[in-house]
Amino acid sequence: MKDIFNIEDYNIKLWERNTFKDCAPLRDGYTYFGGKRGEYIPRISMLFPESRFKVMLDGFMGSGVVSANFNYSGVSRNAIEYNRGTYTLNKCIQDNPAKMIQVINSIEPTLEFFNSSKEFLEYIDSLSVDNFKKGKGFDRFEVARAKYATLVLSLNSKGETFKRQVVSDKYTDPIERIRLQYALDKRTENIYLKAPKIIYDCYEGWKGLNIINGSFFDNLDFLYHKENFCFIDPPYLFSKRGIYDNRKKDTGYATDVRDKEHIEFLHDLADRIKSGKEIGKIMLCSNFEIDENGNLLDLQDDYYNQILLPCGFRMVVVMDKRACEAGKDGKKKRKVEVVYINYDDIRDYWHNYRYFDYKDIYKD
Repeated sequence: MKDIFNIEDYNIKLWERNTFKDCAPLRDGYTYFGGKRGEYIPRISMLFPESRFKVMLDGFMGSGVVSANFNYSGVSRNAIEYNRGTYTLNKCIQDNPAKMIQVINSIEPTLEFFNSSKEFLEYIDSLSVDNFKKGKGFDRFEVARAKYATLVLSLNSKGETFKRQVVSDKYTDPIERIRLQYALDKRTENIYLKAPKIIYDCYEGWKGLNIINGSFFDNLDFLYHKENFCFIDPPYLFSKRGIYDNRKKDTGYATDVRDKEHIEFLHDLADRIKSGKEIGKIMLCSNFEIDENGNLLDLQDDYYNQILLPCGFRMVVVMDKRACEAGKDGKKKRKVEVVYINYDDIRDYWHNYRYFDYKDIYKD
């Protein structure tokens, strides 16, 4: 696999996008479970504040697609990532994209390599904070490779289960097996062929970005300045995920957030607003299940609605009728992606959106 592409001859091509004159061209980074990519990015772009802000925070960086696509001039940009593997991967891309591509090119698409990468990441997570920060006993590009390998070689980029590289024995027809194996081989090949564009897209978009290794909940001061803008896309409440079983085990997210943390954060935010304390502009992501007619279900019982809407937040539908993973009954549920924002000055016209204020849901 080492000679599939040549780094020096690679020509970076970026898609053109006519949204904001001060935004970077559309960049769709590496796949990441729960991340926002593709058509979601231009949709939320028009819901960003029209008025200028001095500081921007991406509270749950993940693959950093949002940060990469909103490179405002004159704005101090920050992103927080708690997971050590993801943080290290993003820093290596930011510091040396050419070396990162070479490292990705050495990934072996085998179960053995996948499992050894998982074990290495577990070792990194076991290090003390001080030893991790100092880089004692490990090469950070090896950490980055291990993280990237577990993403591209796993089912749904969850980093948990190895994605089959060989056609299953249940397919017995020879022609069908050839067709399926060809598709699997192309998927494996794309790990290496697509890496240069993915890595350089991130590198270009993250120029000047301050990437912080830590917890969003330990950096809430970013929210408490009126000249700041915070984009917050945490792992969703368990009831809003594709698989709702309240398992204690993490369900795909590199670092999960429990319902208790969600609710405590929402209440603290609401109390601050009600007390009249200073707060910045906030965009908080969530979703809703919908019926066959596209109507949002259980609006009155939703925690976010109950806590945020009385404080002046507005819930805006971003993407309609988006399918998600099957629930316990095995049936796919239809969802809409929504955001909660506490400002009116969006970059688009409000009549282009379906939105809900407090009075629209709690009429009594």
